[in-house]
Amino acid sequence: MNEGFCSSSESKPCVVCNKKTANYRTYEQAGIEIKIPLCDDVYHNKYCWRKVDLKKLARQQLIELKREILKQAKEDQS
Repeated sequence: MNEGFCSSSESKPCVVCNKKTANYRTYEQAGIEIKIPLCDDVYHNKYCWRKVDLKKLARQQLIELKREILKQAKEDQS
């Protein structure tokens, strides 16, 4: 498991406060990298990326991804 941080030119809503941000926390495991948009705005005291448990959040997203893959596989078999 590797955790990191990156910025992008693409802004998405923060998963905590829903404010647009170009800052992402990254989580990589088993060849899959997840970029989670989280605020880090010093001027407005928004530190959402420091408040969340990245491992827990990434685990939830991986479970949802696995469910979607299994659902699509069943649809393709029909």
